[in-house]
Amino acid sequence: MTAAFSGVGAATAETPSGVGTSKASTSILSLQLGKTGSLLNLRLLGDDAQSTIDSAVASPHSATQLVPLSLTSDAIPALNTLTAALPKFETRDPGGQRKVSGSALDLANPGGALGAAASALPAAVPTGVLGGKIVPAGLSSLLEGGVATSTLDAQLADLKVLFGALGVKSITNTLEATAAAPQAAGARNVKIGAVSVLNLGELLKGLGIDLNNLPVATVSDLVKSLDLPVELPTGEVTLASAIATVDEAIATVKATVATQGDPTLKEVVNTVPEVKSVVDGLPALLPVSKVTDVPATELLDKTVGTTLATLQDTLTNLLNTALGLVGNTPLLTFEGADVSAVTKATDSVATSAADVTAKLGGVKVLGLGLPGVDLAGVGETVSTITNTLGNTLSIIDPSLKDLVGVDVLKKATSVTTSGGYVRSAASFDVLKVSVTPPAAIADLVGKLTGNSAASSTGILSGAGIANAASVLPVHGASMTSLAGALDLPAGVGALLEGLTLRVGSVQSNSDHIAAASAPATPAAPVSAPAQQLPRTGSESTQMAAMALGLAALALGLRRFVLRPARG
Repeated sequence: MTAAFSGVGAATAETPSGVGTSKASTSILSLQLGKTGSLLNLRLLGDDAQSTIDSAVASPHSATQLVPLSLTSDAIPALNTLTAALPKFETRDPGGQRKVSGSALDLANPGGALGAAASALPAAVPTGVLGGKIVPAGLSSLLEGGVATSTLDAQLADLKVLFGALGVKSITNTLEATAAAPQAAGARNVKIGAVSVLNLGELLKGLGIDLNNLPVATVSDLVKSLDLPVELPTGEVTLASAIATVDEAIATVKATVATQGDPTLKEVVNTVPEVKSVVDGLPALLPVSKVTDVPATELLDKTVGTTLATLQDTLTNLLNTALGLVGNTPLLTFEGADVSAVTKATDSVATSAADVTAKLGGVKVLGLGLPGVDLAGVGETVSTITNTLGNTLSIIDPSLKDLVGVDVLKKATSVTTSGGYVRSAASFDVLKVSVTPPAAIADLVGKLTGNSAASSTGILSGAGIANAASVLPVHGASMTSLAGALDLPAGVGALLEGLTLRVGSVQSNSDHIAAASAPATPAAPVSAPAQQLPRTGSESTQMAAMALGLAALALGLRRFVLRPARG
């Protein structure tokens, strides 16, 4: 008997043993608008999962929770009740459902998912703040045979945020967290489709600056820096010089008409020396529109009125094209990523691991495509993005150099020991974008827009264009709508208090401790029923002692039984 029990103890001691916990949390997309999210605090596809067989952490269990949408706002208090009214998905074993799947949620009308309960909502999300769908999610939790496992699969499709200022084509999020005697392990995978973040017109409008009110010289410098395809008159080097040439010609023709009287407008250019001199000095070709150019020589056979109208059309076309291209230039476009985080904790640092792997798509900053992005070159990519943004925004004003901050695939991994545990951790943010206006933003807006005569609107008005503002592109409509939804005072930009956007934020942790080292005092139990931990080889000493005790009892019984026979 002693040999038999001792043999069992020895065999069990060779089996890997211990207890552990694997935890994970994710915010597929989070957005804070205003100081600490005071104007709008959004979290999409937030999940938390935990699997443990470590009684020092909690009663052994597996649990996963998915919150499709969390939305709060100091500016729109009614939104604070929306999150609580929306469905949440949760699995737990023991003490709950092992598997759960959900229906698609329309983010443009999240209350619609509640059926009759929607009428109980005090307010819906303002139309346009959110758009897209969260497609059905599957969750599972299982505690069986001393192994705790949690899984999750959820997706976002065609996401639009802040009236389209931010867009994400698709996001897929999967997780698996396992705790077992040999090890605790976690695996997270996030696949992100194309992402677009603001454009230059929206950014400026969010600060309270209308691009049309910037000095034309500044717009011209932006066109040159961004290498935008503006149709400049033949021979003109910059937008500013082209506009100055055409504007001066218009002024000369108007001055001639004012001197000689309105009938001059009906005369042929060749018969009006002052106007003929102007036409002779024009570039060979005038870009009247994107599809119709006019040779300057043709103007000599036209009336002065036709020539004036052609020059005004040229000026309008130049400003329209330039402002449209500058305003619609996206700050950042991200062609997607496939990122995974893996953690494993055993009873040894040497056999534990934490790793983040990534396949990154292309990146464009202000329309400039960056060469292939890989994990090793992320630091260089971020530096290029930061410098490009800073240099371009400095053209508008040097104080805007640090207005926009970008991080791509910011990751952290570690394997350490603490309190007897081997702890493995991995985290990453696929994309982080922040907007931090300078302290003196109000003074800056006044300085940039104070000289209206030098702006596009002012130049067109001076050239005799009726309702000049109405013929120029509308910039930052999304920011105007957002300011309205947030009930901000007129002229106050929605980005004045800053913005922080994170896409694909993941945290994964795995902890493991050898059974012989496990703390004796268990943690307070969770709501799930307590369950006995599986026995491990660490109890071989107790087994051997029991074997010796039984052997001694057997010898005693033998002596007791044989005593009468000897008598």
